[in-house]
Amino acid sequence: MSGRRSSAAAAAPAGRGRRGGRVRALRPRGSLEELAAEQGVSPAEDLDAIGALWPCDDDPEELLGHILAERAARRRLARAEG
Repeated sequence: MSGRRSSAAAAAPAGRGRRGGRVRALRPRGSLEELAAEQGVSPAEDLDAIGALWPCDDDPEELLGHILAERAARRRLARAEG
């Protein structure tokens, strides 16, 4: 994602989201190294070991399709409620 704001977000008044709701300001937390130390995690050393945790028979395209469908359903619900 680039650092640019969308035209809708740019048009919103400061402190307000695109739909007029309050937006919580994000505060920098320091470096990634500091954040990792706070969380007690270390950098990944072996990507193959991480990949081995993923089930072989899972289809990444199915997972992506599921995620996109869920997001679309949540957007539809939000529009219907708002």
